[in-house]
Amino acid sequence: MKISRIIIILFLSWSMLSCSNWLEVDPELEVYEETMFENEQGYFMAVNGVYAMLSDRNLYGQELLYGAMEAWGRTYDLHDLYHNGYYALAHFDYENASAKEYAEAIWQKCYKVIAETNNIIQNLEADSKTSFTGGETTRNMIRGELYAVRALMHFEIVRIFAQAPILDGGGVTATVPYVTEFPSRVNTPMPTKDILANILSDLKKAQEWIKPFDTEPSNPGYSMWSAYYTEEKLKANENVGRQFHEVEFFRYRAHRLNYFAITHLLARVALYAGDKEVAFEEANRLVEWLKKDRPCKFTLLGYMGDPVNQMPCSPRLQEEILFGGNNTNLPDWVERYFWSTGNQQYHLNIKDKLSIFSDNLEDIRLKSIPGTKVTKFVIEGRDEATIAKWENLIPIFRIPETFLIAAEAIMDKDLGKAVEIYNYLMDKRGNQVYKFSQEALPTPQDFLEAVVKEYRREYIGEGQMVFVYKRLNIPVREGSILVDHYGKLVLPVPDSEDIL
Repeated sequence: MKISRIIIILFLSWSMLSCSNWLEVDPELEVYEETMFENEQGYFMAVNGVYAMLSDRNLYGQELLYGAMEAWGRTYDLHDLYHNGYYALAHFDYENASAKEYAEAIWQKCYKVIAETNNIIQNLEADSKTSFTGGETTRNMIRGELYAVRALMHFEIVRIFAQAPILDGGGVTATVPYVTEFPSRVNTPMPTKDILANILSDLKKAQEWIKPFDTEPSNPGYSMWSAYYTEEKLKANENVGRQFHEVEFFRYRAHRLNYFAITHLLARVALYAGDKEVAFEEANRLVEWLKKDRPCKFTLLGYMGDPVNQMPCSPRLQEEILFGGNNTNLPDWVERYFWSTGNQQYHLNIKDKLSIFSDNLEDIRLKSIPGTKVTKFVIEGRDEATIAKWENLIPIFRIPETFLIAAEAIMDKDLGKAVEIYNYLMDKRGNQVYKFSQEALPTPQDFLEAVVKEYRREYIGEGQMVFVYKRLNIPVREGSILVDHYGKLVLPVPDSEDIL
């Protein structure tokens, strides 16, 4: 049986698994396991399959990005008829049938990715025969990416389905399991703090395994991160730019959970867990790299603007990607919600955009939204041909968050340092009006409020704000209104998955 045929069977078998039996072994998977891992190409294809799953509509292709998570954070002006499930999430009506479907689909897809990742990890760690181009450095790179994917999926599950540590005694309630075996039929939920500890442990291992591949000049990753052009780090829809390596699997490192993305994720998880020392250490390490325009750079102000009328324009901010997805179906998915075509009633319109930018109506990010649509997902406009090169690109991690994590993590210990990091980010966005004076430092409360506001301005349509509100236990901002969530930013574990 050819490998391509095996891959098709694999994904068909996943799609046919029900909610209650997704951890069981399918006969087709036994064929897949016996034949897939005979050489490095089989591992490469299996890892690519995992990344394809991450770009699924129920994960970063929609629901964890501009879809359910963004609606939950009340960015949109939702209608209870045309956006029924999203409206229910925003209003904490988790018994709504459509809201329950979103929750179950996210839960199921996350654990399917985890199961497939564990399957590849087990084969890789038991395999002493397969040789890889680049030797152990490549083997460790693959292992590191897989551990990071597994950690990321568990982190999304914890953020969505478990109470935040700030409201749960640091995370003492056991809600979800941490799954590290395939197949795995008995998975006992563990305290959130233990899951977060496992995630951080897996990410530290992944970081060390993958670091040589992406940071040492003799290895393929280094040359791509040293390159100037975005097209050499991210796969555009057209083949442009130089190809640094004959092995395609080694190209386009910014699409993958590379060393820099793992470092970013480490900082994000540590901050969520309340470990500000680790959060600052990891984020600041990356901040110092980013100040040198490595591994990527901020989008130039001249390329930020209204995509309907401006040329050139980079509404997807691809230059800033630390980790991204790619799905050829994305243009069809976003058209329903953000393009001028289609039924306007189903469009997801930003609720009271002026309230988000009330501190500076000259903010270039406000000017890039001529109407009420999230323009980073629009392809229409004067620069349509250039924008279309990135129409399949899914932004998952972008570098502004690294600066915000570092600033928040150090503010209690060194407010002056926090202000310095924050001000650097404001300069990169051309927003000197938001900056603080080093001679008259703000109160910690005022500084934290500024950080929250910057998250809100920066991450419209990227599914992050609900977790800022949850992590800090602060009211949800709906337009100019503060809405107390009373600790309700927790989706119930799907009924069919109470016992895994």
